[in-house]
Amino acid sequence: MKVVHSSTGQTVGYYRLDSVPNSDFDIEIRDIIKTGDDYRIDFYADFNGNGTYDSPPADHAWRVTGTGTVTGLDINFGHNTDFTDIGF
Repeated sequence: MKVVHSSTGQTVGYYRLDSVPNSDFDIEIRDIIKTGDDYRIDFYADFNGNGTYDSPPADHAWRVTGTGTVTGLDINFGHNTDFTDIGF
């Protein structure tokens, strides 16, 4: 997962999971979100299992956006097939 500040294009955080722990889980990266700023979150699942990012449909990839609040950035996501080539 990569968190990008929308207006500057600067990557402000990365997070990597070795595997998805279950169908409902949280990821926390501390001290990167500013209240009122917009962010883009790019993430993928290595669906073909080769250890690197490949454009969909070989791997499943998504882009979501959100605005920072005083408590951070909360994104609710459910697996879907509306993939985005995030060029990770």
